Amino acid sequence: MGDHNLAALVDSGSDHVLAAPWIAQDIGVTPDPEREIRLGIGGATRQVRFADVTMHLLPPEVSLSEGGRVSDVSYSWNLQVGFFTAWEAPPWNVVLGQVGFFDQFTVTLNRFSQALAFTDVGDFDDLFPQPAASAEDKSI
Repeated sequence: MGDHNLAALVDSGSDHVLAAPWIAQDIGVTPDPEREIRLGIGGATRQVRFADVTMHLLPPEVSLSEGGRVSDVSYSWNLQVGFFTAWEAPPWNVVLGQVGFFDQFTVTLNRFSQALAFTDVGDFDDLFPQPAASAEDKSI
């Protein structure tokens, strides 16, 4: 099975993690036609079929295809990925969305440094220990 460094679009507006169809073929999974949805993305309605996969994130300087080791993997987790049935070759191969990415990590974006950082999902509670106020707690 192939090993690639893939460009990903981090999209907090996407409900799902999505990927190009060639990735499914390359990693040896068959998206399930019984788990198919149509969704709007990139200005069009597109079909995706889901498969269960294990995703690995590596530091930018590590590539398994260039002698890196699985022990170099920063994070690994199981998730459902929606594979497009057709692909018009955008500059990214994967969309990292809410379910499967944002629910797994505390994600910090910084426009000034043009950087993204992610840490364990529990880090949010460490940074902001007080629970968010509910609508019942607010008085006018």
